[in-house]
Amino acid sequence: MTMTDYLKFLWVELIAFDNRQPDMGAGAYLDSLGFVPDSISIFMWGSDFVHLHDGVDGSEFPPDIGAYMDVYFNGPKKAGVPWRKNQLRDLIRELQQYGVKVLFSIFPVSLNNQFHDEWVSRHPEVAYECVPSMQPSRPVINPLKRLADHTLYEDFLLGKVMEVIRDYNFDGWHLADGYNHSWYQLCHADFSADMIAQFTEHTGIGLPEHADIWRDYRREWIGFHRWRWENYLRKITSTLHADGRIVTSNTCWTRDPVEAIYRYGIDYRKYPGIGIDYLIIETCSAMGELLDCACQAHFPVQFFNVIKTTSLLTSACAPSGTFLFNSCTQDITEGWSSLRHAPGFLEREILAYSNFYQLNDGKLKKCFGGLQICLAADIEPHEWHWMKKRWELGFGTAPRSIDGVAVLWSDSMVEAELEYYLKTRHSLTTNTLYNLFEHGLQSDTVVRLDELPQCAMPVLVINSHLLPPDEQSAIHGYSANTLFLIDVYEDRVQMRVRSAGGSVTHGPEAELPLRELPADLMSIPEPKTFFHEQYYLPLPEQFYRDAVKTVSDHLPETVHVIADFNLPDAGYFRMSGLHLEDGTARYFFHNIYWRYILGAFATLEEPAQMDIRNEFRGRPMHWEPRRDGKPGVHCELRIPPHGTGVIDIK
Repeated sequence: MTMTDYLKFLWVELIAFDNRQPDMGAGAYLDSLGFVPDSISIFMWGSDFVHLHDGVDGSEFPPDIGAYMDVYFNGPKKAGVPWRKNQLRDLIRELQQYGVKVLFSIFPVSLNNQFHDEWVSRHPEVAYECVPSMQPSRPVINPLKRLADHTLYEDFLLGKVMEVIRDYNFDGWHLADGYNHSWYQLCHADFSADMIAQFTEHTGIGLPEHADIWRDYRREWIGFHRWRWENYLRKITSTLHADGRIVTSNTCWTRDPVEAIYRYGIDYRKYPGIGIDYLIIETCSAMGELLDCACQAHFPVQFFNVIKTTSLLTSACAPSGTFLFNSCTQDITEGWSSLRHAPGFLEREILAYSNFYQLNDGKLKKCFGGLQICLAADIEPHEWHWMKKRWELGFGTAPRSIDGVAVLWSDSMVEAELEYYLKTRHSLTTNTLYNLFEHGLQSDTVVRLDELPQCAMPVLVINSHLLPPDEQSAIHGYSANTLFLIDVYEDRVQMRVRSAGGSVTHGPEAELPLRELPADLMSIPEPKTFFHEQYYLPLPEQFYRDAVKTVSDHLPETVHVIADFNLPDAGYFRMSGLHLEDGTARYFFHNIYWRYILGAFATLEEPAQMDIRNEFRGRPMHWEPRRDGKPGVHCELRIPPHGTGVIDIK
């Protein structure tokens, strides 16, 4: 696999370019990259870029159009020159001459007329009406609402979008944050008269006065938004495709397939059929762990494990889709930079995400076909060079096989788990899996049920008891390798282990803490934002630990972490491995802690050669005969904080 075999999308503000240059700075920007990206999405930020569009002339954009909020920089922190509309058109033309597809993106938020007379201030009827605790101080547009004349805002918006696309000659629209899903969770909005009327018109439900929709009609409210968002997205894709344009879309702010429906009414399974050309999974694990206040992740596990779970399950639920991961590199406005403040973590993200796999016709296929850099301004040439080397290492692997277990996915699980959660609040695949990852489960692979007959790996199945009988029979008929099943039996959760020969043994089990559930499930508080964990009936930590140990004990012995070496650090050392066609075994040793750790691993035989592949700045690699007297070597590695060491063994 070479550099051209994966997609490179950039999400960038106009501040990356220079309208004082004849080519609007396009050439200098691409030179700084050292490569030509497949696509650039220009983040115009304000939706008035579309609302107030009236042709392309020499007039200036307001300061908040073309830059995130009111920030205007040109290069490293220098005040820029305001952009004119015809200059943007010229920039697009210049970039397209290099073969770059140029898209635009906008947010549905506003600044209370701080920089110009905003369209939404004259159309407040399309702003969200939330529960009081979530009502914003500035209007946020709900794309599903109706204008005062009762026409749909989305029809007005799409008409203006097509004017913008044709006048500037954009190649398409990048749907993001609020135009691809609701800005707010369904538990919080939109409870305006308009949205309630649309709800009752669609469902035929006659609501009593002062009805609590989320409490008493939750299932129907979710279903209404699923229908509404699907039709909205279909309208966009069919219109743009008819004009020869493309549509890319971010996912629902890091949420997995089931929570995306429960929290936002978005069904990823529909995306390829709807016509989304590229789906970009929000993978902001480093920043979720580093940031404070509103953007800090509030989960009982590392946010990396939440993102890993979302990535595997989302890519499996729409196998015909083309997925990219949103490589959260830096954001000047939001004030963070994993590239400069946590490069070890950024490297770990790149190398991990580019080596998540799913089975496709019996062969391993990468879950991600590329990446999108967010955001791609104010990055120095040497920083682009550093990132490209990691992209090439991550995407450059085409393994013959991969260590660990494959997680089973069935499309039937979405509806089954959604209904199960509404009735019980019990654990689902997503939270069970990220808790297992937290305790060291070795898995970077997902397999769809229809691919199971061609799978040769050990397979983990969660909540198989919720699947239809025919699918349960297909799972129990799997005989190519060991099958691990985690299911609920009345008041207990239990792991069963089914060998390739058909024998079944009982693994760890635990009593469900049913007494912790209130009698009224609808009274359980909902999370404030997507950065807060959904409530699930908790399982004992010991169950997760024992389940991971059970899986590990049944896996073939291979290169393995020495769990009792340097005990203070042992719990922070993680490993994943894959095997290349030339016989090389490539291992990724991850540090999951915020300081250097010294860990050790052992091989099963004397290697002919061991090479460090990613230049991690730790202690030089040292190995010696195994201390337990067995064949092979003992090797010690010092891994940077939240970083990764990549070792090739022959």
